[in-house]
Amino acid sequence: MLAKLLMDALQGGSSSSKDDDSTSVMNVLRALNSVKNTVEAQSGLYSQLFQLEWEEQKRRYNRILLLLAIAFFSFGCFMVFAGVFFLVLIWDHELRNWYIGGMLCVYALVAIIAIMRIKSLQASWGRPFAAVRDELKADLDVIKSRL
Repeated sequence: MLAKLLMDALQGGSSSSKDDDSTSVMNVLRALNSVKNTVEAQSGLYSQLFQLEWEEQKRRYNRILLLLAIAFFSFGCFMVFAGVFFLVLIWDHELRNWYIGGMLCVYALVAIIAIMRIKSLQASWGRPFAAVRDELKADLDVIKSRL
């Protein structure tokens, strides 16, 4: 829309007489004023869209942070007490070193699975601020096609 208004104003200013030149300058100034208003309105819309997406992104981050804190604390307590319980059960056994090594491998495996799950959850969110990016790209493409 911006490019169309500017092109219309510039095409109107191609005459050679003095009165037509002053009229075409006024037309250009009116068109630029209209363009300014359009740009201000469009930037206001971008700002609102950005604010909406930022609020949505903050809610996602807060929710995942809270769930991670709860899960980390609960799982940490469980793993500590399960490990202590397991050590108490096998302490007198001759293969206790192997059992302790196996328990550590299980802890490592659980940690790796948790990290992979967090990465897949993060990947399922998609691109942050995708709507703002798409709108800006579409507007830039329109402007480039008009110039």
